Amino acid sequence: MSYGIIFLVSIPLFMAVIHGLRVARGVQKIYELSPAQHQGKVGTVSMGGIGIVLGILGAMLVTRGLTPPVVFCLAILTIFALIGLADDLMSIKRNKNLGLKARYKFLLQSIIAVGAVAIFHRLIHPLQLWEMVLYVFLLNGVSMRPI
Repeated sequence: MSYGIIFLVSIPLFMAVIHGLRVARGVQKIYELSPAQHQGKVGTVSMGGIGIVLGILGAMLVTRGLTPPVVFCLAILTIFALIGLADDLMSIKRNKNLGLKARYKFLLQSIIAVGAVAIFHRLIHPLQLWEMVLYVFLLNGVSMRPI
């Protein structure tokens, strides 16, 4: 029941964030020479992840409380979201669809993933080496968007 209420409350919050980003001109720039189907993305709001992260943070706080595993997961989510935010802000500042270079973004995310898995292994639950490699791979895989 509480998940449904959180979902219903987060929809207007997310719509307000999207509207605020449109007003602030936080929209994607599309490379002029890109294929025609990419040109349809002109005006798509950039930094929409702000609304998603706020919804997740709110839902987790309301339903789970601030237990150590929840705080750990929220910290990792927030750190990865900040990388995405930096990428989007760089794109907007440059007025081009060129934020962080993919290799730098991947390197940053890899470092954070390795650190997160190491912290998880030491403080929350011991992992075997193959599990550690798998979790680093998964953290990177779910955080990268297609180029």
